[in-house]
Amino acid sequence: MNQTAVPGIKVSVNKIHCVVAAVLMLLLSVPAAAVTPYRAEYKALIKLIPVQVDIVLKKVGDGEYAFASDIHTRSWASLFGGNVVEKSRFRVTAAGVEPLDYEKRDKFSDDDKDIKTHFESDGEVVSIFRGKEKRVRADGPIVDLLTFRYVLAHDLSHDQLRERYYIVDGKGRIKEIEVRDLGFEDVDTRLGKFSARRLEYAAVDDPTYTVWAAPELDYQLVRIEQHKNGKLRARLTLDSYELIGDKD
Repeated sequence: MNQTAVPGIKVSVNKIHCVVAAVLMLLLSVPAAAVTPYRAEYKALIKLIPVQVDIVLKKVGDGEYAFASDIHTRSWASLFGGNVVEKSRFRVTAAGVEPLDYEKRDKFSDDDKDIKTHFESDGEVVSIFRGKEKRVRADGPIVDLLTFRYVLAHDLSHDQLRERYYIVDGKGRIKEIEVRDLGFEDVDTRLGKFSARRLEYAAVDDPTYTVWAAPELDYQLVRIEQHKNGKLRARLTLDSYELIGDKD
């Protein structure tokens, strides 16, 4: 096992990858800005490893958006290098949100975890994972991991939050996510105190995620926690937030 010595700390590369993978799973449950392009930064300390997540939502055309997420270590842990990048494109119409493409590149793992997904006009979803093509189709609306965040925030802002959502995960599989609305709570962050909507997410055989989404920031994340077997495993906190475009 490769290891790098840091004053007072010995951390394995495998451990760092596990931490980054946990952050990536956390982000499955993060609502993003519903109507306003933005840039945000999140920081966390997970198992003593400092982690940073940079997210950007841009408007690239008439009703079309590009989403990007970059997960990487920071401070002394940046010596290990590597990152996990996700990108998606989607279109917003009068009928709702239409996913177009999604891809993930994982430069932390020695395993091939990269994936590309394309949403066909007939409703079929085509993914390429580890060189193999996989086609799936859901009974209802289905989105990728990043567009899922946009849909959640959009539904919150229009008071249309559903109990169940369907996504295509990082291996091209369909997953059903159940959502519980637990009302509003005040949350303290580096940017101040926010009144935020608390939600819990659960998928079969996955950990439980608790998130706080602030209406003041178009239901952007202010805090997210991952729990398993009743124990807190990770927490992400909003560190900076900047609007980069006008509302639709």
